Amino acid sequence: MTARAGRVGSRVGRADLLAALVEGGEERLLAMARAIGARERPVAAMSPALPEPRAADLVGTGLIELGQDGLATRALRPAPFWRVVERRPREGLVPDEVDPSVVLEADDLEPQTDLPMTPELMPWRRVQRLLHADLAIWRSGREVDGDWLLDRAVRALPIERIRRRRVRRFPRRIWLIKDRSDRLLPTWDDQDALQLRLENCLGRAAVGVELLDDGPVSERLGRRGKLEPGMAVLALSDLGAAHHNARRHDWDRLGQALQRRGHRLAALLPFPRRRWPSDLATCWRPRVWDRRERSSLPGAPNWLALLAGQLSFVEPGLLRALRLLLGPDHADIGGELDLWNRAEERSYGGAVFDPADQARWAADLTAVLNRGEGAAILQAALDRIEHWRRARSALVRLDETVRQLGCLPEGGLAEPREVLLATIDHLASRIEGSLVGSATGSIVDPKALGRWVERAWNRLGQQPRDTDPGRRIERIWRLAREGLAASPSTWLLGQVGNRLVIERHPANGRADVPRTDRLRPLAELECGGRLVTIATGAGATRSGVLPVSHPLAAEVRIATDREELHLARFEAPPGVDRVGRGPGGLWVEAGGRSERVRFWWREPAGAAGRGRWELDPGTPLAWAKEAGVDGFGIWAEIVLGPARQRFRWVPGGSFIMGSPADEPGRDGDESQHEVSLDGFWLAEVPCSQALWEAVMDDNPSHFRSPDRPVEMVSWLDCETMMRKLAALIPGLEPRFPTEAEWECACRAGSTEATYAGPIEIRGENDAPVLDAIAWYGGNSGVGFELAGGADSSDWHDKQYPYGQAGSRPVGQKSPNELGLFDMLGNVDEWCADWYDSYPSGRSWNPPGPSSGVFRVDRGGSWNSDARNVRAASRDPRLPEITWHLQGFRLARG
Repeated sequence: MTARAGRVGSRVGRADLLAALVEGGEERLLAMARAIGARERPVAAMSPALPEPRAADLVGTGLIELGQDGLATRALRPAPFWRVVERRPREGLVPDEVDPSVVLEADDLEPQTDLPMTPELMPWRRVQRLLHADLAIWRSGREVDGDWLLDRAVRALPIERIRRRRVRRFPRRIWLIKDRSDRLLPTWDDQDALQLRLENCLGRAAVGVELLDDGPVSERLGRRGKLEPGMAVLALSDLGAAHHNARRHDWDRLGQALQRRGHRLAALLPFPRRRWPSDLATCWRPRVWDRRERSSLPGAPNWLALLAGQLSFVEPGLLRALRLLLGPDHADIGGELDLWNRAEERSYGGAVFDPADQARWAADLTAVLNRGEGAAILQAALDRIEHWRRARSALVRLDETVRQLGCLPEGGLAEPREVLLATIDHLASRIEGSLVGSATGSIVDPKALGRWVERAWNRLGQQPRDTDPGRRIERIWRLAREGLAASPSTWLLGQVGNRLVIERHPANGRADVPRTDRLRPLAELECGGRLVTIATGAGATRSGVLPVSHPLAAEVRIATDREELHLARFEAPPGVDRVGRGPGGLWVEAGGRSERVRFWWREPAGAAGRGRWELDPGTPLAWAKEAGVDGFGIWAEIVLGPARQRFRWVPGGSFIMGSPADEPGRDGDESQHEVSLDGFWLAEVPCSQALWEAVMDDNPSHFRSPDRPVEMVSWLDCETMMRKLAALIPGLEPRFPTEAEWECACRAGSTEATYAGPIEIRGENDAPVLDAIAWYGGNSGVGFELAGGADSSDWHDKQYPYGQAGSRPVGQKSPNELGLFDMLGNVDEWCADWYDSYPSGRSWNPPGPSSGVFRVDRGGSWNSDARNVRAASRDPRLPEITWHLQGFRLARG
């Protein structure tokens, strides 16, 4: 229920409603709501009421990040959980698993500095002026409006109050939309820097932030409920200018919707004005977010591509630094983004270009330099690259300097050539020293290093191998080829957002190697050397040298020479309302107000095995012999002699009970109405004959078989059985489910006639949708094996031909989404309610009528025609009646 009129939308209105509910219940609540003009919000078919998670519960999900004080510091893009499901021992790596394009890393060679700061797109003072022009509003200042005061005095008019001069002020609150599309990744640091500037000026609480990805943007802010009327909104996006028409129209619709709500809009576009499309969303007051647009220089070489193309990979900040070095005559923000999006692989860490593009750019650079052009640009670019490469491994820097040296022409430009030769010699010396002095052996795969050396010689062109750099590189190759001894080591496998990270174990690595603070550990990984292969479900296999970082897929297999780990993506099953990762690992939780259960994921123990869910020791499930989590949700199991009964947790929420007027087979007592329920435990299958015998020491069933449902039991018989069961298993508190609980559990979120979909009744006993989920009058005799079956030869329109029928063993048909079997068919199931017409309006945990003649049974049986085997079908039965169609299902109190 939401308030919509006058002051009803205020906190006072909602407080009045809450007080009415506490004091007078639902009747008083509805009366108060009508008095203050509130109206009810439409309810979806199944809307679980989930508790609000705490910040600490979301660590590792990618939803938030915690600072050192344990408080949430910023929102991140959502990322799912992964878990280790299997571990197997191995003996060595198969050579074919080693990818020829293995990325070589020399992390033992410490970087000299941290990465430099990314240069700003635009100085803050200019950004302030633009935002002030677009978002400032008129307010009363401190200075008295002397002209107005003089006018009133001259005209002898009364002065009731002093009027202040109006001045333009920057808004006190602002909502920031940060477009996190992959094509704008080079501007992400600029977005974060601008957010920090605004927070320093206005205060952190005054700056709201929305992160948008490549998905639809329309009405995203409308669902947040945090935008106050008239609040300023600033978009850091290209508004779809470099995208398809649908994206631009999406931004336009969002802007128009916000304007109608009274918001002031502005946008900073990292895209040159000359390339704006005619249908750009101008309601955002777009401004170019760059220092200066490119001047027109037809025929000029694309220096940004020629320089960046000589790098093994280029960081977004280095790409920006090279562009600003060249100046607006050669490139602007549009050229920077064009080059970035042309890369073969892109991530926040950097971009890798296609080898064919790199070869063409290298040839163009050589041609330009041979014409005697660009020597000063190249020298300045080399200095800038060297400044950035101080924070990278020596092997990466060596590869790039060799690549750059191959572009220099013979003769002329002697100084850059000598500088590169000296750099090669210096870096090669450091790598050689690391190889010889390494306590853990070779840091790279010998075969991969050999291929890299061959490529380095080819890039050296005419340089003889007997030069100092050539001899140094050859010695590196020989040391790696001879194979230095490797010792076993332990590595830490973890998740950072949606990336897999393998880093040094803190108890086994060098203390001076920094670790990833955000790493959420998944498992430990044993490795005899440093080589690892990573295979994804898509069939792609990559090899690398530890440590590594790799994007996570739905399934990932990680192999070293010692063991193989299988990682799978974890999706929360139905009924689980909280998921988190803490020091003890991944956990899931569900429950109601009075009782909640938590399970921890335990990774495979020992050298081999599969992971499992383990009940938290502090969880109050003393009545259960075993408990766990599977694809259907949380379950708990009781054991009584040879009999076992599993219960499933059914989550609470709201649903529409009854059937629509056009549902085939509908009866007049199925009027639709809204019901809200708390969560509860329900037996996975109807009560079996084995369980009944274990409690009652007899078996009244007509169709005798331990795994079949008990029948020939009245409502009163079942009540007696549950009292005895309660005494045998303290804390279980068995009971009948209410009629509302039964239908909620049967539907499992479905709004159709069955949990498998809508029903088509082709004949009295012929509804194809029921065949997979229910034993009913159309299929209950197929393969029936017991003597004394009911004669079904005269049943009309059977889906299959047969002559005898009866009840069938429980759990043979397909379950619903909650893992509940035989909710439809097999045996009718008693409910706790007296039979009567449904109430009108919404109800919470309805117990049913307080008295009556008949009890309700639900679900239909093996003898029922198709129209009675629906989620909404209900029948009245005398509580004393017993027959071979009637059984029941346990619920927990």
